Amino acid sequence: MDCSLISNISDIAGIVGVGLAIYGARRAYKQWQHDKKVERNNQMRSFIRGLLDDERIYKVVLDIDHNRLEGVQNTENEKPVDALLFNLNHVCHSYRMGLVGEDEMSLIDYLLDSIAKDHEIQKYIDSIGQYSIERGVESPFSELVKYNRDKWGKASNVK
Repeated sequence: MDCSLISNISDIAGIVGVGLAIYGARRAYKQWQHDKKVERNNQMRSFIRGLLDDERIYKVVLDIDHNRLEGVQNTENEKPVDALLFNLNHVCHSYRMGLVGEDEMSLIDYLLDSIAKDHEIQKYIDSIGQYSIERGVESPFSELVKYNRDKWGKASNVK
């Protein structure tokens, strides 16, 4: 056999090998991206289920949705509202850090928008924010306020 033919076959085999390696790497990357999206979606579903499984939080969510929430601070609503806001603040923080994407946030945008529109919730967020300013610390709901301001141009008076 001619040496140049063997060299050409070897070169072609090398090119095919590199091509297959690139193809395999791309497929692995695509699969990793898909798995990451599925995991984020599962985490958000678990988060939502956790909120809705807590009867007190679920009642508050319904009251917010139907404009029936009558006061927060120093009422029976304060604990479940606090729990709801702390959880949503965590999700908004995770979104800002890039750990939660737009697709996942869209699953709770309705709830976030309802919270941004609810007068009683905003009064409570403002009150906690003012108390935080007086103490020289950041509001525990600052990420939620920032998300609502950036998303809908709505936020409480808290900066």
